[in-house]
Amino acid sequence: MATRWGIVSAGLISSDFVNALKLLPPGEHRLVAVAARSLERAKSFATKNGVEKAYGSYEDLAKDPDVEVVYIGTIHPYHLPVGSLMIQAGKHVLCEKPMCMSVKETKQLIKLAKEKKVFLMEAVWSRFFPVYHEMTKRIKAGEIGDVVQVLSSFGKSLEHVDRETKRELGAGTTLDLGIYTVQFATLVMGGEKPEKVLAGGHLSAHGIDESTSTTLVYSGRRLASLASTIRADLPSEAFVIGTKGTIKTLPRQHGTSFHDAQVPFFTRGLTTGGLLQFLFSSIKCCISIVTTLNSSLSCWLTIPCGVLRASSHLQENTSHYFPNQIIVSTLAIVRV
Repeated sequence: MATRWGIVSAGLISSDFVNALKLLPPGEHRLVAVAARSLERAKSFATKNGVEKAYGSYEDLAKDPDVEVVYIGTIHPYHLPVGSLMIQAGKHVLCEKPMCMSVKETKQLIKLAKEKKVFLMEAVWSRFFPVYHEMTKRIKAGEIGDVVQVLSSFGKSLEHVDRETKRELGAGTTLDLGIYTVQFATLVMGGEKPEKVLAGGHLSAHGIDESTSTTLVYSGRRLASLASTIRADLPSEAFVIGTKGTIKTLPRQHGTSFHDAQVPFFTRGLTTGGLLQFLFSSIKCCISIVTTLNSSLSCWLTIPCGVLRASSHLQENTSHYFPNQIIVSTLAIVRV
């Protein structure tokens, strides 16, 4: 049976999401409705992308009984209110990263999802790339020996982009780019909480975190060194260095090198839409499990697994933009 999607927001990221869905077999997914703050924008989006219905408010989409799961592509500050609205209506939710603006908000959303017995996940698509699965398998098999250090960077020149420079839009490198480096390190370290976090960075003239550098100190003499910025194009690659070898992920994780030998295929050469297919397949499977069991497995989430403090310290050392709050990064789908 086709997964029945509702799309919240008619922006560029929602367009990418819908275009990726179209690459899958027609019988697997169905674009039921789109909602925007303007009915005109929603109708334009629906016409362009083949969505069945258009709504001029998020509330109207939440009331649509044909919508099974909702993709939330709004700006960051709207994730909690819109996510809560959809979960209250009994919809499964795939929320664009970051799931919320703070741990407090995220816990609130998770609690609601558990109460309503729905699926909730943060859309960090790279976690579903085949290359990530291959990398994890080889690390667990001991192919590079014991992990010693993770080096990860992600940076793009984005100072001209409003959503990266305006507070009201949830701006900052930590929320938009740094999340990828944190989730990568956490994946390699098996979800373990770091023993110590050392972080620093620089603020823009508007008080937005524009560049950050973080060191996560783990047990077993392991380290992770992470960097992100919206001021320049960083290499945007990652290394997993072990006692017997090194794994390198190439920009955007399109391919991976193991022991300096290029691995054929995996995700190299695929478009954005092609890469999102792996995410959709996993979501369809998870929703099926939730719907079928509707009991102890009724709520599946991507949760922080102990690295929340990494982002917290990062922000505490770069600004007071998010006082007493912690930013969440996506880790793995787990039972809670």
